[in-house]
Amino acid sequence: MRKTTSFALLLILTSLTFAACDQIKSVVVPQPISVAVESPTPSATSSATPTSAVPDTGKKKANYEFIATKNGQNALELVQSEVTVETKDYGTAGKFVTSINGLAGNNEYYWAYYLNGKYAETGVSTTTLQKGDTIKFVYEAVQLNK
Repeated sequence: MRKTTSFALLLILTSLTFAACDQIKSVVVPQPISVAVESPTPSATSSATPTSAVPDTGKKKANYEFIATKNGQNALELVQSEVTVETKDYGTAGKFVTSINGLAGNNEYYWAYYLNGKYAETGVSTTTLQKGDTIKFVYEAVQLNK
């Protein structure tokens, strides 16, 4: 079940990311980017820590981290309580974040979603958190091998 869910999630993300591309020979799973942190200010209610930076490359990169404050908290509700998000619904896989605070994914970057340091296997709307769980969104570069 877990392999099927992971494969379905990967297939959905790949299809979404590369829908506009004409010729793709293979895909490499993107790795997290390095991001410098500019004085994050955690929220008192949900322990959200939005951080962002613009490195020398001139390309915008950002990450947001949120910490659950109670058991049974829905990840999407936690995120929506702290930042403005746009999502796309993929049915049983859940909703995936496509934009945070106006920074939207495109053919070069997307919002990667991590749960307790691991790449999430489902959408943010289907994730139920336990107190202390950490979720993180990283604006990662899409990497193509041609």
